[in-house]
Amino acid sequence: MATGCPSVASQSTGVLDFFDKTVGYPVKCDIKPCEMKNYKITAKVFVPDTSDFINQIFSVMNNYKEAVSRAKKASYRIRTDFTWKKSAKRLKNIVEEFSDE
Repeated sequence: MATGCPSVASQSTGVLDFFDKTVGYPVKCDIKPCEMKNYKITAKVFVPDTSDFINQIFSVMNNYKEAVSRAKKASYRIRTDFTWKKSAKRLKNIVEEFSDE
């Protein structure tokens, strides 16, 4: 995203902090059970919708001007909203919030 290339990404977990349809092409995901035999547990995993992934790739190809526009917005968002300074400030605010308790 920071390089200004069109992005297609799964619509799950941490990606949602900075990625949406205004800056890229989100792919729908389902939550499915996954057996983790080594740990003897069943975990939940995000599984991207393959047909939606293909559709998003075609959206980039067929609407390239729009894809480049989103990519430029993504690059700007990453370079301005996700700096070390802003990340440190967010972390400081979280620590201060919990230190008051």
